[in-house]
Amino acid sequence: MGKLAAYQNGGETISTPSPINGTPAPIDIYVAPAASSPVPCTNVAGLDVAVDVSQDVYINSNRVVRLDTTVPTSLSAGAPPGGFGITSGQPPHNVSEMVSGSATVFANGEPLIRHRDPTTQSAANCDGAVKLANGFSTGNGIEIDSSLTEAEQQQIIDAMDLLYERPRSRELIETMQDTANNQGHTTTLTLTPDGNAAGGYSDGSARFMVDPPAGSSDPPTPGVGTSLTVWFNPTRTFAGTAMERPPEVGLAHELVHAYQAMAGIMIDGTRQNPGHSRPTNIRELQAVGLEEFADDPFTDNAFREERGLPTRDSHDNTNTFDYIPTNVPPIAWATGTGGESLVYSG
Repeated sequence: MGKLAAYQNGGETISTPSPINGTPAPIDIYVAPAASSPVPCTNVAGLDVAVDVSQDVYINSNRVVRLDTTVPTSLSAGAPPGGFGITSGQPPHNVSEMVSGSATVFANGEPLIRHRDPTTQSAANCDGAVKLANGFSTGNGIEIDSSLTEAEQQQIIDAMDLLYERPRSRELIETMQDTANNQGHTTTLTLTPDGNAAGGYSDGSARFMVDPPAGSSDPPTPGVGTSLTVWFNPTRTFAGTAMERPPEVGLAHELVHAYQAMAGIMIDGTRQNPGHSRPTNIRELQAVGLEEFADDPFTDNAFREERGLPTRDSHDNTNTFDYIPTNVPPIAWATGTGGESLVYSG
């Protein structure tokens, strides 16, 4: 489909393939000047005005979309009327109603924009933003802490959107929501200035697989599951001394814990941790995707592979034991039937 970005040739942007006889040719970009200083609009433009290029084209880790020249921009009440936007310089000028911050990258001669790129609309007189139409939405068992400010909540939404853009991590989110709907549990997402964590269970013991009665040859069965809280630090790019990763991958690690807790499929107990002198919780091996859990669909390593990142060969448990984020009320971690007052850091 010609999923090739543009390249620079002096002052010109060359698009490949070109819309002219298949020969690379200059693409002239024109952005209409603002009639006045841009003013904030209350809307976020959804991608009902854009066409997805593909599931595997990214710029700076963000999925790109191709502007649709046939569908008018959707603006909220009170926004200025639609106006001239951007043109490729080739007849019939491919006019769109949105101007992206990435106006020099093309596919099939059409300008590309990234998820959450800043945009101007309506003759460059209205600032907006692009949001994927199929991005993450709260509800169905995944909620955001309502005590957070709008800006703080947006930090969580942005990270969840990044996870939602990749098939494996999107499947995790959707499976969590299905599990929550089936079993009546909720994962609440909030922020922390410290390490990422999952805990604060409504019933700590319900997160674990249940062993059969003594002497039985039956396999363990899932517990009834539990609601919980996930603490996320959007600036944290590592856990303990573990290798660096994007913040959203750290969030995904905690979401694996959350899914297992809601589904009641965590495995209790500890085991020797590969490469470390002290043992680690078996559920951390589950979450990272080590040993017999290497082929599980939802693991830290699966999300790393999906993003072309190095995988982990052990769980760095520097912060696994006796670690509680400083902004977490102690009551949330009171020892109960779950047997411990610990949280997990990726």
